[in-house]
Amino acid sequence: MAKTYALSQLTFHTYINTTPQHNSIENNIVKFVFNTKSKNSLSLQRRQNNYINGGLNLWNLKTRELAQKAWLFERYLHQRVSNTPSSYIKLWEEELKNNNNNQTTTKQNQLQLHWQCKQAWTQLKTPQNKQTHYEHLPKLKKIYEDMMTTQSPEHNKFIPTPGQKEIMTKINSKHLPFKEIKKIINMKGRDLLWRYTLKALPKIYNMPCQQCGEDETSEHIFFNCKAHIKNTQEIFNYTLTKCGHTTHTWNVKILNHLQIALVANLIAIIFDKIWHKRNKLIHDEKEIIIHRQQVIRELIKTQRAAWDRTQAVINKTLRIKSKQRPEEQNKLDSLISLKLLQFSRQWNSPLHAIELPKHLKKYNNSLSTFYK
Repeated sequence: MAKTYALSQLTFHTYINTTPQHNSIENNIVKFVFNTKSKNSLSLQRRQNNYINGGLNLWNLKTRELAQKAWLFERYLHQRVSNTPSSYIKLWEEELKNNNNNQTTTKQNQLQLHWQCKQAWTQLKTPQNKQTHYEHLPKLKKIYEDMMTTQSPEHNKFIPTPGQKEIMTKINSKHLPFKEIKKIINMKGRDLLWRYTLKALPKIYNMPCQQCGEDETSEHIFFNCKAHIKNTQEIFNYTLTKCGHTTHTWNVKILNHLQIALVANLIAIIFDKIWHKRNKLIHDEKEIIIHRQQVIRELIKTQRAAWDRTQAVINKTLRIKSKQRPEEQNKLDSLISLKLLQFSRQWNSPLHAIELPKHLKKYNNSLSTFYK
């Protein structure tokens, strides 16, 4: 939603040929994404990183505006030699010709959209020449990434904070599992797990735990608090056993066990339940208990959501298959079988297994469970 808002502002100002107020737009995005009372908002550089590098994949608005204008000029170069050029091509041709005939660039020329697009285009690392045949039209995303990399070689590189280094030491890893967290289906748990790993939980620091009275660190909330740790460990082990998976000690090292979707989503759901229990006591002064049946119901609900996504992809593949040649159809059949196998390995268990619809049973007789 934040990127949609930013894009609408940039596009509006581009086509009415005015300069957007980048700082104002970015301030509105910060208010939208972060609670203004929170002191743990990500820095501008970090929130522009990809999700798997601990960022929000938000844009540098000035660079995004330049990239869009460079992309428009790339399209102009492409369409000027096509049989069906856009209506603005002839106008741009005349304006560029007039500019080239002038000895100096006037202020009026600088205000013209085509001139601004050409100037942005010249800032590309390897701008395309004006070719007779312009076959490869670069994507806007690629242009933006190239511009960002040119401006800052450190763009989109993960530079851990001291708190993140501490987590990496405890889990004995050179990386943090942002890539695995991104794949989690349970959205509340996913975002909470991402914030924990990023060391950006929305909480007041240097405050005692309201549940047990000890210092309330991020690790204490989820892994050390005596008010829930015994119950949490029992729920975690019980559910893993019912699902046919190996049990693990409930501590920070569970971040090393996010490769299997069922286990990763179970961890995310328990995280969300612990956070809800803590907030309920702080804000409503109500003490609640986490029940394992609540966790199991949420896990099954998440599994069905994952199956809906998988089935949507498979149904789309089936529609494409109906229009292909026999050899291509065989390839798509193999792809569908692989999708079903991957889902089975990642999600199905003795606790709950998805039953295949009739039209998919020929690709796999049963969605049996695999533990490999």
